[in-house]
Amino acid sequence: MADIVIVHTKTWDESKPAGSRAKSLGDDDIREFKVEERERQAIDHKRYADESAYTDVGTHKKVTLTEIQAAAPTAYSNCGYLYLKDVSSVVELFWEDESGNEIQITTGGKILGDNVRLSNDTYLTAVDAAGTGTVNLIKAGRNEADDTDVAILPDLVRAATNAAPTEDTQLVNKKYVDDNAFALTDITGIIGAWASRSANTVYTEGVDGFVVGSTTKTDNSDGYVYMQTPSGTSRQKVGGYPNGNYQYGAFMCPVKKADTWRLLTSGTITVNYLFWIPIGS
Repeated sequence: MADIVIVHTKTWDESKPAGSRAKSLGDDDIREFKVEERERQAIDHKRYADESAYTDVGTHKKVTLTEIQAAAPTAYSNCGYLYLKDVSSVVELFWEDESGNEIQITTGGKILGDNVRLSNDTYLTAVDAAGTGTVNLIKAGRNEADDTDVAILPDLVRAATNAAPTEDTQLVNKKYVDDNAFALTDITGIIGAWASRSANTVYTEGVDGFVVGSTTKTDNSDGYVYMQTPSGTSRQKVGGYPNGNYQYGAFMCPVKKADTWRLLTSGTITVNYLFWIPIGS
């Protein structure tokens, strides 16, 4: 970027007017001085050769800072300083207060966010759509559960769109939650069709479900049925001594998807019914 170049029509020369200059030329010198002064002030101020038609004379158009400071200025009581410093070969804006606290205001073409701080429990606000009020955006507060510092959003907040979240820590919108919420009505039809199964046979199910059955025992001998994996891990055991009377037993055992199971019989026991019912199809 090129250095600033300002050209004036009149060159400031404090050796003029010379003492030998005729007094009759004093009006020329006064007019030249006015031009010199106006052109320099007009760099940052509203100045005109004829001010009679203007009411903004002397007001600031901008503030041009060209002196790059090597270090912070010497601090004095009741004084503050706005100045430029070179940071990584880029001129940045700084502020220093009367206590000598130096704050960098810009960095890389942006306001340095670390120096823009609101009081706790105070919302950052923006102008509303009508342009007549403000909208609360976000504030710093405390978490009620463990009293830790957290960012708080107002109740009236929404996502930019109703798109599904793409990251685990991303906030979700109401539509996505509604579309994926499990309602009680979703239970209807979720259980699949009954299917018969046989004892002492190995099965591997493609979905979660339940094995349901019943047994009968008619003597005093030992007799059981076991829900087991082929490796011998027992999930459920039903049976016992009926003391000479008919003894009926019923059981229901859950089975996870892809698990392999079988119903084994031991002793004198009869398997009356054995069914598989899946959750889903």
